[in-house]
Amino acid sequence: LLENNLDKPFVVCTSKSKIKKYCEGKKNIFYIEFANNIEKFFIMKNSYINLFTSDNKAESFGIILMECQMFGVPSIVFNLQTGVNIIIKDGYNGLVANLNNNEEFNNIYKKIYNDVPLREKLSLNSRLNYEKNYNLNNFENYYKFLLSNFIKH
Repeated sequence: LLENNLDKPFVVCTSKSKIKKYCEGKKNIFYIEFANNIEKFFIMKNSYINLFTSDNKAESFGIILMECQMFGVPSIVFNLQTGVNIIIKDGYNGLVANLNNNEEFNNIYKKIYNDVPLREKLSLNSRLNYEKNYNLNNFENYYKFLLSNFIKH
């Protein structure tokens, strides 16, 4: 994705050495290895797309996805068939690519990047989804939501 979008700005936050090495010297990439909560929230507040590129099913309920929704930042995710896809509903508060289909992920990124009305709709719905399902005032409902989606009766 980074290689195919050299004309677009990115903030990359990871400690993965392969990605760090790739980012070195790239004028369109602001790279940081770690971010504290203040830095992380600043980045989210000033972003308009979250790229959740994980294909690891162990990241079944990525907290970063809910944090982004708190700021109205829609996410692009892979279809992991885990909690990631419970949080991000394709076409509602984000977009979903087939697992490990990097070309599709890149095409979805370009679509949301270029389509401002779509991005604004997904952003609004991200915030609404957060308010409805994940805010602190709704914590009891949050646990009910988890139980109803993860524990089959």
